[in-house]
Amino acid sequence: MVKATVRWNIDAPADNVWTHIGGFFDVADISETVAKSSRENGNNRRITLAAGSPAGEPGKLTTGSEQFVERLVMRDDQQRIFVYELLEAVNMSLPYDTYRGTARVYEDVPGKSCVFELTGTYTPDSFTEQDARKDIEDFYGFCVKGVKKKLGL
Repeated sequence: MVKATVRWNIDAPADNVWTHIGGFFDVADISETVAKSSRENGNNRRITLAAGSPAGEPGKLTTGSEQFVERLVMRDDQQRIFVYELLEAVNMSLPYDTYRGTARVYEDVPGKSCVFELTGTYTPDSFTEQDARKDIEDFYGFCVKGVKKKLGL
């Protein structure tokens, strides 16, 4: 198993940031690489990637038919954390067999700034560990960019 963690300082209170990223089923609201996100079968979400987004394989872009199905494993609004896992990739290959992600927000300067942290634990498959890590970190970067845009930062 390999672990990738990315942290971003955001000049906004932790509760404000959590309001935007804490909605596990609303990832399309914060990532320009996600065309649609919908809830299905209780705690599962289906994510449809936007056409022209990075497709997991280095240099490859999506067509708009690629999807992920992920399951919410745990959520704690008080601690501002949720854990999810990949169940299925549709119409695309991924650089890993298994994937479990954790999103959390914690205070940096109380009431003024926070840290948005995304961690992925995965088992690289057909790609190198470096390519798999880059794929995950790139997607995380789009999410942070979307949160900052939502907050007007």
